[in-house]
Amino acid sequence: MIAVIDETVITSATGLLYVVVAAVVIPSEQSARQVLAATTASRQRGFHWVREGPDRRNDMCEAAESLGATAIGFQQGCGRRSQDHARAQLLVPTLLWAEREGVRTTYIESRGRRLDIADRRVVKKMRAAGTTVDRVEWVTKKEPLVWLADALCGAYRDSCAEGPVDPHAIKMIEIAQLNVEYIPKRVEPRFPS
Repeated sequence: MIAVIDETVITSATGLLYVVVAAVVIPSEQSARQVLAATTASRQRGFHWVREGPDRRNDMCEAAESLGATAIGFQQGCGRRSQDHARAQLLVPTLLWAEREGVRTTYIESRGRRLDIADRRVVKKMRAAGTTVDRVEWVTKKEPLVWLADALCGAYRDSCAEGPVDPHAIKMIEIAQLNVEYIPKRVEPRFPS
């Protein structure tokens, strides 16, 4: 089983909400990659929810359903300068959830080599505490597996907007049974002992 992780930032009336979403898919990694790659209709650019039209969003919904994807999200209020701190705090419950789901490999969409270092520190601390999935890898947007997490983040962000919500966003959230939990701020991320 594999998990894919991405994030989104939502602007609200009270500030920013940093959201980390993980999705789990059960089939083999290679078959999941093929199903997700088909959502872009063989174009060069990868899938990105914000830039997709109704046909591609519908294709992603169908891909998520065919893969049996389930998802969870964690969110926390933050300021512009405290997004990295929020991310560190939210990666912990995200990776613990993946571990409880039986995930063997987790793919996290890379934010660039410098920013990935902070994620690696979180994983290292979790491993020192005796937890986390077997393999965690950071991949670029070219990797179709992380497109699923991108779609879920985009769908959730759309569902939080004022005004009419894209029906594909609602469908995507329902298919993966996405539930987003609020995690209160802490000075340091809490690692299980």
